[in-house]
Amino acid sequence: MSRRSLVFGTADRSHAPGPRRSRRGSDSAILLRSDEPSGGARALLHHQETALKSRSCGWLLGCAAQLTIASIAHAQGFWLIPVGDSIEACAGVRFARCVREVDPDRIVEASAVTIAGRRPLRVVGSRGPVVMFTTDVLARGIIYAVATLEPERLQRSAADFNDYLRRAGLAQVYDLRERRGQLDRPAVERSQQFAKLLWRRAGWGSMGARPVSHRFEIVPLADPAALHAGDTLAVEVRFEGHPLAGLPFTVGYAGAASPSFTAVTNSNGRVRVPIKHGGLWHLDSVYMREAREEVVDWESFSASLTFAVRPPTN
Repeated sequence: MSRRSLVFGTADRSHAPGPRRSRRGSDSAILLRSDEPSGGARALLHHQETALKSRSCGWLLGCAAQLTIASIAHAQGFWLIPVGDSIEACAGVRFARCVREVDPDRIVEASAVTIAGRRPLRVVGSRGPVVMFTTDVLARGIIYAVATLEPERLQRSAADFNDYLRRAGLAQVYDLRERRGQLDRPAVERSQQFAKLLWRRAGWGSMGARPVSHRFEIVPLADPAALHAGDTLAVEVRFEGHPLAGLPFTVGYAGAASPSFTAVTNSNGRVRVPIKHGGLWHLDSVYMREAREEVVDWESFSASLTFAVRPPTN
């Protein structure tokens, strides 16, 4: 990318056609351990494929939870990561392992969201596939750095799309394609990604427990800046401001090869996240629905939230 400075504000090119109601699920989040080695994960995936073929899962959250185990973290992710006084926009299969180039031309918004309002983030350079941002000194306090990528049209083969649905924990979509006899059909997907980072800067005030008005967003119900190791953080996953049930949800931290745990949002769109230790944590979720256009079959939305947790005090 060019080394010239690019300044982003709040250009709104992110909305696709209107909302659609979600299918509600159970009243409690389903938390599943995901500490298996890669060989075990492959065995689980084979088991889940067999379960799907039996048609026994239907639209139940239990089925979605089974698929969530199948390494949702290995779907393509988009995160904002703090590096000193700068922020890196990172895309890849694993958190902070940036292997897919982030094209600045696809960034429709990059802002610092403070209690006083939004201020633009400025692109200051690149490091391999990573885009680096900073903001001005007026963005003070505990703020959110946010970024939205322009929707991307993906043409997927049947095998690739089915594999993606399994890896991303999107059991409902897989099951619907199976019911309709469409598992052998390719798919056209429109995908959009939203990322936000809780960023500590000098000054007062915190945005930690406030939404940033992303179309698809993970919203903490308490301020992550106040967390310590051993605490639990409740979050709500919202699409166009409304909580969604039954969505796959994954939690991890910097340096981990696999998620800390995976979950499915409860009937209120919520998950309780156990924070086991200090460090840089990330939360991720994805929502997919049928598109209302002839040229696109499905549209998906992914959201990430990154924040640092202080180590326990002695």
